[in-house]
This record gives sequence, C-alpha cells and structure tokens, in this order.
Amino acid sequence: RTILTQLKEDKDGNCLWEFVQEVPLPKEVAFQDYSDLALYGDNIAVVSQEEAAVWIGKLDTELWEIMGPGVIYHFPRDAHCEMIYCNIEGIAFLDEYRLMTSSDKAKARQPYGCVDKDQSVQVFYLPTPLSNDSIPVAPSPDDQDKLPRSARANLKTTAV
Repeated sequence: RTILTQLKEDKDGNCLWEFVQEVPLPKEVAFQDYSDLALYGDNIAVVSQEEAAVWIGKLDTELWEIMGPGVIYHFPRDAHCEMIYCNIEGIAFLDEYRLMTSSDKAKARQPYGCVDKDQSVQVFYLPTPLSNDSIPVAPSPDDQDKLPRSARANLKTTAV
C-alpha cells in the first residue's frame, strides 16, 4: 500500500505531513520493499530495490485508486542471471518511453557485481510506450522482437 499525504502548516507555522488517504496496491505488487514511486499523468511506477524490479500501473488521480493489475518489469541481470541493479532507490518517468532510476551505494554484504551500477543514474527504455488511455500490459514476445536491440536489452517483463 501507499499512503497519500499532504504538506501543511500547523497553527504555529511548523510544517507537517497530514494523512489524506491510503492507496492499496494490487496484490501482485507484493515486493519485499518499496524504495520509491513516480507519477506521470495517470501512470504510476513503484520500484523495489530488493527485487530489482519496477511495477507500472494506472492511477485514477481523482479517486486515488489503482486501475487494473499493471505490469512488473525486472531490471537487466548479468550473463549468470545475477542482479546488477541491486540498489535502485529512486525512479522518475522521463516521458512515455523512458524511466530514469538512481542507485544507492552498494552494501558490503552485496555481491561484487552490484558495485558497478551503484551511486549512479540510469535511463531505461520501456518495452512498450505508455498511453494515457490504456492500462499497461506486458508486451508479447512478438512485440519485443520488433523493439530496437537497445530497448529489448533494457527491461525484462513479467505479466501479472
């Protein structure tokens, strides 16, 4: 779930975050952690550091409700299927084709492969562009084959 809050001032002029509403996420988005979220029109992205994945769905911004199941994209892995984007902490939509992520410093307990992508900013192309009139769905294998090679390599999809 996500908690919607609004920045307000109390009677003494101090800033505080006031609860507005809880926004439940679909059960398919049962990540171990949620490191960030981003909005782009009625699109919402929720990223998980532990899963090295991002969920993208549609949000009704008047009712603050998720519409439909959305889709989970897994960040690329190395040739041995090990995570290399181990510390994604931030996410933003650049446009309907691209996501930008930022990563934290690799922890001492993490595999060495995590160090190469730590403390950096990455740009990922989505396998299919976002549309404001449809709920995102995982592209079919045929559709993925039509994407440019650079876009195909950037995100792996899992339908939910």
